[in-house]
Amino acid sequence: MLLAVPNGAQLTWTTIFTILGGIAAVVLAIWGIGRLFPASKKYSSAGGNALLRADVFFRPSREHIIEAKEHEEQQDEESGDPPDPTHHI
Repeated sequence: MLLAVPNGAQLTWTTIFTILGGIAAVVLAIWGIGRLFPASKKYSSAGGNALLRADVFFRPSREHIIEAKEHEEQQDEESGDPPDPTHHI
């Protein structure tokens, strides 16, 4: 069976399945590349830390909170224990 398309070209089912298969191959390739090279989680907190520093500029009374957080992170790094998976909660 042939499907009519503009400009007198003919579109067959084989062509349709070829196009859909090509699209599926591209989607699977993009998914596979994403699985091979996962995004690092470290970058997700960088924006929050920058905004926290900006908050101190506008609210100096909160500086002690940031200092305590930095002190706690420094102690965690020096302790040699594995990182706590619930530290962000």
